[in-house]
Amino acid sequence: MIALLFWLGCTGKDVDESPDTADTADTADTADTGDSADTLPVADGCRAQPADADRDRVVVLGLPYDASGGQADAWAALRLTADGELLDDGARFTMGRGLLGEVAFSPDGTLGVAAQDDGSIGVFTVADDGSLTVVEARFDPGFYAVAVEVDPSGERAWVVDGNWVENGGGVYEVPLDCETGAPGEPTLAMAVKLGVDLMILRRQLDRAVVVGWEAEGAGDASAEVHLLDMDAGPELLGSAEAFGDDEALLSAAAVTFDDQYALAADYSPWSGLPNRVAAVSVAGDTPEPVQVLEIYDPVAIIPSPFDDLILVSSGYGDAIESITYSPGDAAPFAVGPTIATSALPSAGVVITRGPLAGLALISENQGIRGVRFEGGGAATDLRMLYEGDGLDAIAGAIGVQP
Repeated sequence: MIALLFWLGCTGKDVDESPDTADTADTADTADTGDSADTLPVADGCRAQPADADRDRVVVLGLPYDASGGQADAWAALRLTADGELLDDGARFTMGRGLLGEVAFSPDGTLGVAAQDDGSIGVFTVADDGSLTVVEARFDPGFYAVAVEVDPSGERAWVVDGNWVENGGGVYEVPLDCETGAPGEPTLAMAVKLGVDLMILRRQLDRAVVVGWEAEGAGDASAEVHLLDMDAGPELLGSAEAFGDDEALLSAAAVTFDDQYALAADYSPWSGLPNRVAAVSVAGDTPEPVQVLEIYDPVAIIPSPFDDLILVSSGYGDAIESITYSPGDAAPFAVGPTIATSALPSAGVVITRGPLAGLALISENQGIRGVRFEGGGAATDLRMLYEGDGLDAIAGAIGVQP
């Protein structure tokens, strides 16, 4: 019954001034990735400076069903302690329905933005004591939001509408007020057909990858992975056809932590082809297809901050699968071992800074599973870090303060 309700929720979703992105400043954030420190650039902006990496963090979790199995707009605010314990202090709030996907945070962790099941955008702020204030429960952007990336400045969000281009599909810039966090008037930055995500690179804040078809300016309509210059509007630098055919139904995307490869997932049940994850090199100015791997029903991709392993949520496979990553190899990716048996896993997030670097939190049927990237291509299933009971405990969208 629970699985059926989750499936019905997943399949019921329909899917002229150039904006500026913040310049990279001289300050830097040190991301503690275990044995070594990885210095990442920090943008100029009102929410750009990361908070202390060794602290309690807020984890937000969509609770998209009520106790009878009907749709709900409830969210939980959990506390992830600096020691890695995930606690439910009873904090709940209401926005739009948080069924799927990742909730984006500003770099300083004070502002969260969610693409919600009805296409609206939810915005909330987080105080120093971890308390949340909803700024906009259901901001109507005038298009259908399916994914959000908060700009490194914290002063705008880049929101993907997953429709066809003629129905508004593309990447939109949404200003975020520096004092209140309130969203401003959206503007279309780039038309894209059936886009699933936009990801700003961690080491080159003026570049991003968008995954979808027919990106504005792309010469190849079948190309799914596009590299963007964000300082130019954004402007398309180049595109690549990731899968080598036009059969993919895109479900998820990610970029390896070292910014070398973009990953795109195909979970089509109708193509007659195996479900797949494709890798495309985005290290230069021209994206190049590299590999295609078979993984059943890949609904989320979670790269390790140690650049040695990638987790893949296999939704109907009821498993957390893995892809090994060996940077520098001619074929850097390979299907790895199953990491965990998991009930309908979906979206996942990972801590990349501080003592908890490498801790991944993954939504599954009635809670949050923890998986720890160990380095050296290994990962440990920590089992359920948070678990509820009943239909109103079915877990949806998830986010964690950086």
